[in-house]
Amino acid sequence: MEKSRYTKYPATLKELQYPYISMQDRYLCYYVSESFSILENMRNQALRRAVLETKIPGVIEVSMGQVAFMVHFDPFRIDKDDLIKEIIAIVESVADISQWVFEPTITELPVWFDDPWSIKCYLEHKEWHQVKDGSISNFKYSAQLNNMTSEEFERLICSRPCWCDADGFVIGIMGLAPMTKKLEEYIHLPKWEKSRPWTPNRGFVWGGSHFAVHPYVTPGGYQLLGSCAVPVFSRERILEPFQESDVLLKVGDIVIIRSIKEDEYKEIRAEVEAGKYKYKRQKRKFYPKDWAEDPDGFCQQLMEEFK
Repeated sequence: MEKSRYTKYPATLKELQYPYISMQDRYLCYYVSESFSILENMRNQALRRAVLETKIPGVIEVSMGQVAFMVHFDPFRIDKDDLIKEIIAIVESVADISQWVFEPTITELPVWFDDPWSIKCYLEHKEWHQVKDGSISNFKYSAQLNNMTSEEFERLICSRPCWCDADGFVIGIMGLAPMTKKLEEYIHLPKWEKSRPWTPNRGFVWGGSHFAVHPYVTPGGYQLLGSCAVPVFSRERILEPFQESDVLLKVGDIVIIRSIKEDEYKEIRAEVEAGKYKYKRQKRKFYPKDWAEDPDGFCQQLMEEFK
């Protein structure tokens, strides 16, 4: 790659060329892209993993955002310039998408759309929403905003898997991006005009181009679309996926949303509370090149195989 694309101290934003490197006394930030895309997020994940696997002396930890990662290093063990050289070498070694291999866990999340808890939360804070008279739920508002019926909107949400691209603002929440190559052409939803002080536990929400499931009662500003029947976070660790971690989903996992109705929601909740619910999950090899070449075909085949 061209040397000019790596800058220790970035110039003005207008002059920046991506990717670029920003360097501080103990931290190096590598910026993959100016804007988010699933492909660039996959690149970012591949790079972070390669940095960790290289085990550069002096590197303490590597944290990741959607299209950037940050290296915390010990300046007494590695010189800044030497670290930059190491990072650039790693970037060049994994530049070819055909080399990227992930092993995600694919997880089904059953969701009751337009549920009473989401509607109740909206009505308690409706003056902060776009529709301030309480005349229409967030789910129906979101559907109408995109010239869809409620049924069409529900089918859209469940029509393709989602990529787990980054941890959210609290432990257990995960950004879920629909696996379409051109997110800018996918449906985007506005956030609330003002964030509400609480969101129901397991609330299924959508803001911008991303879904999320709230792991417990937390503030939020995404549109309230439904309620996930199963936990994505558990301190009790009774259900099988939580035996080793409080958190269900990890960055690089894949999620499939399945629509359910009230009766099935209650059945699943009873199984969860009794500690008997079995998550529908499977691990598999995933080659980003296959998805990038035919996103629609890949997603359709993945969902058919998962049934």
